[in-house]
Amino acid sequence: MNDPNNVPRVALQYCDGLVTLLERGSLALGDIFLKVGPSSLKRAHLRWGDANYLFHTGKILLSNPDEVGPDTVHKLRSLGEQVGTPWYSFHLGWACRSFRATEARVVTTAEPLTWDEALDAIVLSSTRLIEQGVAPLLLENVPVFANDIGSRFVYMPEFICEVFSRVKDAGLLLDLGHGQVAACKMGIEPRDYFAQLPLDRVREIHISSPRYRPGVELLVDAHEALEPKDVALLEWVLERASPDIVTLEYQGTPDEILEQYHILHDRMVPKRPVA
Repeated sequence: MNDPNNVPRVALQYCDGLVTLLERGSLALGDIFLKVGPSSLKRAHLRWGDANYLFHTGKILLSNPDEVGPDTVHKLRSLGEQVGTPWYSFHLGWACRSFRATEARVVTTAEPLTWDEALDAIVLSSTRLIEQGVAPLLLENVPVFANDIGSRFVYMPEFICEVFSRVKDAGLLLDLGHGQVAACKMGIEPRDYFAQLPLDRVREIHISSPRYRPGVELLVDAHEALEPKDVALLEWVLERASPDIVTLEYQGTPDEILEQYHILHDRMVPKRPVA
């Protein structure tokens, strides 16, 4: 349900272009959140110790509970406490116990899981994290990779809804690019895809623009600059969900990032609830 009094904050992905904007004073540090992961957190925090941070990682595979052991939990809590993140967010998980994707979207997987095996593993990992203090916890809907067994059902709304029905204390990190790719794979409109998700659980939104690439039939989660269709989709979601933060996942030039920031900032206004 949309809360018309809720005005989301804007977060930006920590990158060289954003550093330049902050150094030249084009953006006020107090006006944004910085999205960081394990590799960027330390250097960002050394430079901008008093910034608002969001901790996110796709490196930990929740469909393999062995990756959520005591040492990992301790490290995650330490990193989160160091920067004061309001929550921890992770990819929901994959249909396998081993999954790695490069920046070029080359995917390797191993040990495929059935629907029930993946569901049980993701629920176990998520519950373990919450119980051991890696909380609040947000789970992010995942994209689809062409010809990849690792994402063969975890992007489906039915699977996502099952996870959230069993992990009642988790919030949803809604990635609009991932959802558009999933809708393309399913042959439906993006709004029809998102309408099937638990939008009342959304705490954060990731936004960037997917693209079609030469020789690739499926839409690609390309993290490109926003197009009008992406902004229209965001506005549609904001009429149905009340996230606290909308995060731009884009690493362009400083001027490009600033332009994209203003596109989002100008739309962070209270939305009327859908009747």
